Amino acid sequence: MGCPQTEREFQKYFSELIGKAFDSPANDFEAVMAARYDWNGQMMQIPMNVPLAGRQLPSDAPFYGLTQQVKGGVSAGRIWIPAAVPQVDENGNEWYTRYIQIIKDKPGGTPKVDFLWTWWYQGGNEYVPICTDGGTVPPVDNLLQRIETLESQVANLEGRVTTLESKQTSRIPKKIALIADNRKYVTAEVTTNPPTLVARGDSPDAWQQFEVVVLEWEE
Repeated sequence: MGCPQTEREFQKYFSELIGKAFDSPANDFEAVMAARYDWNGQMMQIPMNVPLAGRQLPSDAPFYGLTQQVKGGVSAGRIWIPAAVPQVDENGNEWYTRYIQIIKDKPGGTPKVDFLWTWWYQGGNEYVPICTDGGTVPPVDNLLQRIETLESQVANLEGRVTTLESKQTSRIPKKIALIADNRKYVTAEVTTNPPTLVARGDSPDAWQQFEVVVLEWEE
């Protein structure tokens, strides 16, 4: 698959990368995480303990910015994925990562011996992809991007409503003539008291034309 665009996609990508299903046995997790995996045709090991504090990974980072924690030369069963908003630790350091635990104790198994593969969020802000399939797009804040998209959609909607209202108004005839069953045009007899409507005349002269006034719109 290409560059994961959501954390769920990254979870699927990670599972395919190591060839393991979540909730399957993970007693061999140290060997699995030490193995080398293909990246753009090159066999590479998942980077360890990067990025550094205050530093974001470049858009061409291997494994779409996936890194792992290693202690004493072996995997600690934890990984990091990129984030655009840093998490600040107790020392004031900013970490542009989202921290995921990838192993858990197997229920009923021997503690610290029997494990299962998992995806367990531990800390850090929302995952943000640092690249596309081509690996050329720098990090962006997904929240800001969504706000800009919504603003654009709202502006477009306002324009469509204005256009629709304009079309509706333009379709209202300014003058109409009424034809009775006898095919005569209705005339307003204002000389009578009270005024009456009569059907006479073969053509809609001025006194047989009526102006439409909209009193209320139907919701």
